Amino acid sequence: MPNLQHMNKNNTIFEISGWSVVKILLILASVWLVFTIKDVLVMLFIALLISSVLDPLSRFLQEKGVPKVVAILGIYFVLMALFGLLGWIFIPVIIAQIRDILVVFPSYLSTLTQTQEFWGISTQWIKPTLVGIENYFINFTTSGLFSSVTSFFGSALSVVVVFVLSLYMMLEEDAIKNALKFILPAQYQPFLIKIYKKIQYKIGLWMRGYLISAFVVWILTLLALILLDVKYALVLSLITPIAEIIPFFGVMIAAVPVCLLVFFDSPIKALFVLIAYKFVDIFETNILTPKVMQKNVGLNPVLIIVSILVGVKLAGFLGAILAIPVLTALSVFVSDVFSRELDNPQSDK
Repeated sequence: MPNLQHMNKNNTIFEISGWSVVKILLILASVWLVFTIKDVLVMLFIALLISSVLDPLSRFLQEKGVPKVVAILGIYFVLMALFGLLGWIFIPVIIAQIRDILVVFPSYLSTLTQTQEFWGISTQWIKPTLVGIENYFINFTTSGLFSSVTSFFGSALSVVVVFVLSLYMMLEEDAIKNALKFILPAQYQPFLIKIYKKIQYKIGLWMRGYLISAFVVWILTLLALILLDVKYALVLSLITPIAEIIPFFGVMIAAVPVCLLVFFDSPIKALFVLIAYKFVDIFETNILTPKVMQKNVGLNPVLIIVSILVGVKLAGFLGAILAIPVLTALSVFVSDVFSRELDNPQSDK
């Protein structure tokens, strides 16, 4: 065996210490652990999301003299009562309208086929879209959405755990900080706790802005559809707040399936619906977004769209909702890490 000390200077010698092997194994074990407990991590992240959204309201009430526990429990009680009331009022109407849409869908497809045969035009790009919309509504009425959500969480008990965790995070402000101090090495604690606070702030900021924006555009599109006497106005208007998560294009993306369905009832009405959605889009882009989202997280729209597509691929509708908060957390973490490296170029030497 050749002596390493007499090797040519041009040769590179790689030395792998036992500690390096341990580090690699620890990284691989960490990756495996993340995938193993991913459902738990998602629940923790959703709890963080909820607490980040509600925390400013809790602080506002406390500044007005309301005790902390009373303020937080009051917020949760009011929200649960509000969601329960809205569900009791709207869910039966939504289900009834979806069933009505499914009844008329075969006639829509028949009309589409007759149009293609009469005019000799290609409608291949429309038919799959209609079939996709029909399948979505079928899945919704057969508890497809509920099943996907509950299966993702594991059980209804997990949903309760999420709300309990978010409640605990609000009641015990230092809970996450204490957990990080317990897990992390002492030298990294101040830096990572600072990142956590910034992530919580920016996620809450984005989520509150999105909820306000989505609610406003939903009300506007609902009123427009009602004024234009569009059938199934409530169900069709609900597409808009979901699509609103996509920056700049959300309202007009929502307009496509709506106008397509209205077209079979009345082409002229579909044109007016498209115009109405365009006015809502102009209002949202030029007035609502600058006012509500002016302190947004500042993410690149392309990154947002890509993250949403990845989220949909990984976890469906829930993945789309969580995509931007996750991207926000990653952007804050990467930005702060790089800033720290630039400020302390000799830190690793």
